[in-house]
Amino acid sequence: MRRVGKSTAVKYILQQLGHSNYIYLDCERIEIRMLFNGNNYEAIKDELALMGLNFNEPCLIALDEIQLIENLPSLIKYLCDTYAIKFMFSARVWCATKRQKNVVGMPPPNTE
Repeated sequence: MRRVGKSTAVKYILQQLGHSNYIYLDCERIEIRMLFNGNNYEAIKDELALMGLNFNEPCLIALDEIQLIENLPSLIKYLCDTYAIKFMFSARVWCATKRQKNVVGMPPPNTE
């Protein structure tokens, strides 16, 4: 799904939270992909803290275009298990179904 307002919807929801301990990251940006594809999860956490997240309080990380980050499930598990973090995600449907095919052997829907 392209150009249907996913990013705009995520940003709107974040503004309605009632607190400011959140960050929105666009994974189409190369520096964000490089950060999240790193192997040192504490270094990633430290970089997120430099971006403004306070890990001493509950926080939320909104990631847009998550299909571009290969190592994301492991990082998410670590951060959720270690800190009071919640995540919000958006991704292209085509990419999600493509990954689903790799996992369960089902072909993606015909998008033509």
